[in-house]
Amino acid sequence: MPYRGPDPHRIQRQMSENHFAHVGQVVTWRQYISASASAAVAGFDSTPYYREQTITALFNPLPQLGEIQTPAGTVESGIFSVATRQRLGLRDELIWNGENYRVESESIEAKIAGIYISRIKHGMP
Repeated sequence: MPYRGPDPHRIQRQMSENHFAHVGQVVTWRQYISASASAAVAGFDSTPYYREQTITALFNPLPQLGEIQTPAGTVESGIFSVATRQRLGLRDELIWNGENYRVESESIEAKIAGIYISRIKHGMP
């Protein structure tokens, strides 16, 4: 039988049955919903609202530890990539092992595997 290219159904089954089931990490996804109106004169800032959901994520085992220049000097960036079955947004957050991670990019769809890949960065709680 000649090679006919990658089989997307087999690859999607492999991702859901093997990778997410046995290798994935359980995280809390804080999905940004909206912000309330602010009144700077009264001292009220906009308050972001989130919905929380437990999902499974695959973290890149090695962070991309590049250095960035800031006015305070060179700082290690510590950006990871994460794969999820849900499309993450720019203002979303992931809570993993009690640590808060901010989503730093729009999710990119990996169509053949049926997953979304995003860049995240360790953030402050």
